[in-house]
Amino acid sequence: MERQPLATIMNNHGYAWTRQAERRYSRRDAILLGASAVFGVAGATMVRSVFVELASPTTAAALPLRQGTPSPAATPIDVTPRDLATRILTEVPMTGETRDVIAAEAARFAPFGAGTVVAVRASWRAPDGGYGEATPGRIELSEDLFAAGAPSLARRDIELPSAFARSVFANLAPHDDNGAQLRALGDYLTVFASLRNGEGREEALGVLNPYSYLGPGIRTEDDRQRARAALDHPAGLFALATTTFLRFPEELVSAVAAMPSQVTIPVIMAGAKPQSVLVDSPAKSLAKGYLRAVADFLTALVPNPEHRQEAYVKTQLDQAIPRFGVTRFDLGIRAV
Repeated sequence: MERQPLATIMNNHGYAWTRQAERRYSRRDAILLGASAVFGVAGATMVRSVFVELASPTTAAALPLRQGTPSPAATPIDVTPRDLATRILTEVPMTGETRDVIAAEAARFAPFGAGTVVAVRASWRAPDGGYGEATPGRIELSEDLFAAGAPSLARRDIELPSAFARSVFANLAPHDDNGAQLRALGDYLTVFASLRNGEGREEALGVLNPYSYLGPGIRTEDDRQRARAALDHPAGLFALATTTFLRFPEELVSAVAAMPSQVTIPVIMAGAKPQSVLVDSPAKSLAKGYLRAVADFLTALVPNPEHRQEAYVKTQLDQAIPRFGVTRFDLGIRAV
């Protein structure tokens, strides 16, 4: 799996991890350096270096600006609500309602290591045609994700939590015990690899795809197919299955329950009366396997620096993802 390069020095304010490997400049510094450009080539060179550093993807507060010559109008505006660790920056007009929706998801996933900055950008598209791409320390969203209308609202309910969940995977940070989290990641990747070619895989992935639970009037085929492709990758499976747990718990349980089971007659000793046994079909077993791997990994990401008991971990999960424990029980998948 391709890994993003990590800075060597990290700072933890609450649970907001930020890179400190590069120098930060304040807005006042940038203005003073900009003014110095009037007095010579040296000043202009300094202004350019400051802009490049502020826009660098490796800077935690970076925000990629529009293509073309930078202008003062493209300067990101901080609209972070008070007491929220994750910063919300926007270069486009944003209503208070939109900001609150983003803030709610930021607060939900921040304890699990989500990015430190949410950058809302106009007319932005991920390389795969999606609405978000996780990079260390940053989450990018597109303005048109918040357009009016039922399709955009339904898409937001999936893409926004998916963006944060995907960032959790990409920004795995040692909140308490790095070794335990890395072991959980290794277990998840092992299960993921072992299930890639399983029988009934397409049916299983259809159950995990959150777009499967939207009606045809608000679900576009492009959205569904793009999400299906993302499920082939570890971070995509983690993000979308977590979103399904979060947004469609009852529908998920019903969909898995409706998957067929098989009646088998096991080999028994001579003279004994044969009895049929009801077992999960390969697709149903595979779907549960995927969900178990995702749930176990998510459980391992719960910050627990004091190594409290299992009840504490379950409580934290249920606060972030309501009905998480109940959904696991209803699905018939074991808890770690």
